[in-house]
Amino acid sequence: MVTDLPLPDTSVAGITVESEVRNTSQSRQQGVLRGSFEGVAFEQPVMLNPGEARKVVFSPAAFPQLSVKKPRLWWPNGYGKPELYHLQLSFVSGDNQESDRQSIRFGIRELSYEMGIKMPDGKVRRFEYSRPPPGEQQAGSGYPP
Repeated sequence: MVTDLPLPDTSVAGITVESEVRNTSQSRQQGVLRGSFEGVAFEQPVMLNPGEARKVVFSPAAFPQLSVKKPRLWWPNGYGKPELYHLQLSFVSGDNQESDRQSIRFGIRELSYEMGIKMPDGKVRRFEYSRPPPGEQQAGSGYPP
């Protein structure tokens, strides 16, 4: 789960949901991975070979409903209410049987970190880290796309 809040604009937040699905059977399986939160629903067909595991991604680019307008933001202690959303994910097999279900709570927020490091020449250099938007890599961050 990744939330992208393009600060200072807080009118829309992009929600990216990732889930690993795994076929532990000895036969090919097909079904639909479904998700929902707060009236937002999304689904994607999945076919897995025996023993196969795959990451399934739902992004705002492919699922426009994951661009949440007027999101309720999660605020840290003392800054406001820590609003949480409830995500439900389920895998429904080809014969319309639910084989797995997962629920999580998540908050919509954007984090960054700032620190000063004393360099060998005695000067203090300021560093700031903020997570890049999903799918982009920040140069030198070591944060994967």
